[in-house]
Amino acid sequence: MTTTNNEQKIELSYWGNPDKPVEGQKYTDSKFPPNVNSLMGLDSNGNPLDKEAYTNANGKYINPQKVEFLRASEIFKDTRYVLISDKMDMNDIVPGDLEDSYFLSSVQNLCKVPSNINRLFKTKIMNPDGYYELILNIDSKPQIVVVDDYLPVDSSTKQLIYAKSTKNEIWISLLEKAWAKINGGYANIIGGTPLEALECLTGFSSLSFDTENKDAEDLNEYKIEIVKHLQEADKNTSIISCSTSSKVNVDKVGLIAGYTYNMIDFHHVEKSDGNKVYLFKLRNPWSKGEWNGNWSDKSNLWDEKIKSQVNFTDKEDGIFFMNDEDFFKYFTHVEICYVLFDATTVIYSLEGEEKNKNGNVFNIVTEKDGFLSVSISRKNWRIDRTIKDKMLPTHISVVKYDPNATERLKTFSNYNGNFESFRTCAINTPIEKGNYLIYVYRDIDHAEFTPDDKLDIKITCTSGFQHAQMSYDDRDSGFPLLQNI
Repeated sequence: MTTTNNEQKIELSYWGNPDKPVEGQKYTDSKFPPNVNSLMGLDSNGNPLDKEAYTNANGKYINPQKVEFLRASEIFKDTRYVLISDKMDMNDIVPGDLEDSYFLSSVQNLCKVPSNINRLFKTKIMNPDGYYELILNIDSKPQIVVVDDYLPVDSSTKQLIYAKSTKNEIWISLLEKAWAKINGGYANIIGGTPLEALECLTGFSSLSFDTENKDAEDLNEYKIEIVKHLQEADKNTSIISCSTSSKVNVDKVGLIAGYTYNMIDFHHVEKSDGNKVYLFKLRNPWSKGEWNGNWSDKSNLWDEKIKSQVNFTDKEDGIFFMNDEDFFKYFTHVEICYVLFDATTVIYSLEGEEKNKNGNVFNIVTEKDGFLSVSISRKNWRIDRTIKDKMLPTHISVVKYDPNATERLKTFSNYNGNFESFRTCAINTPIEKGNYLIYVYRDIDHAEFTPDDKLDIKITCTSGFQHAQMSYDDRDSGFPLLQNI
């Protein structure tokens, strides 16, 4: 099977043309200097890169007069500190004064497999010169982001003011700094979604569900779809975040409005009476504050049979259970990120007229059952603040076909027809071995989507696959056969 010139090689490169370190000299990053510009997201002339983010942050979340930058060696001058400890886990992360819980909770979720964090650091040990290389995924590809070890501190106490570790590790502070750097400043990382953070941290797309804006008649079917995806999600390779509604009073039930929680596990268990119940195992990222309704730690609904099925413990640790009825009453957003580090990935980039207005077609063949992820992305607005439209007017269809049959495409495996996808459009689904066509459509009439916009189509499959981009589209006259590629 052949490929086209649109296939992009996934190679590691440096982002933002960083300064080169000089051996034996302390490193200072001139592209993200330890001053108010990096703190508040200002350009070299002192103008905000994002006026809305600057206005939101200034004085409310960040008081520039009370923040300064010190090197890690100055902050921990009387204490031993390390880059990453051997026993790093999600409980080590302490949030700071920034409202970037969406990012920190995503990092927390990654911590359940420590190698996920180690992958983010190209620099593996402490550097006495304060030079660190991290690997983040920017515009669909892994890129090296360089930071120095100047970190924001309270100008009075000289203590770290933003994300830090309970074990005097600096990895989380450096990772937050790298996120701030590619966003243009600490002020620009206030507020966001786990989807945005996880795409950058893992390189993989998320399925996003929003029940808040669903019509009542479609809501039940939509809930069934969410539960189906939760059942399919492998807890070892999937990261699941869920957010409470900002419009519903949740305080009396122990929840926080408009807040992101981690979903640790999902169970369909049998009670003593023979009936079954869906139980969502959730965690407050900061280990305090728990749901106090049905199936909470003190609920009288628990029996020993169910406790043993879900590894129940009664602790003030921020971990709690909810049934499906209560979950969908208070949680309105669910995001599932499929972390497929050990899978095969290819990227196709389409520009200008290469983005066929009738849809672009890709052919893949896999000889084993596996899990398929297909995503479309465009230039990230978080990195380029001149991008005002955050929507991605595209959708994807994945179709299985039999190359030896004469009938039309016979199996429609998945579909996302929403032309208002938020920044990333994706399909994630288990597949059986066989032949598949992937159709990528775009809304050519969308006001903010021009032919000059570049689209990256990332195809990942756990079973490995052959792949090619089709040179034509003959949906109306049959389907392409492998010998025609």
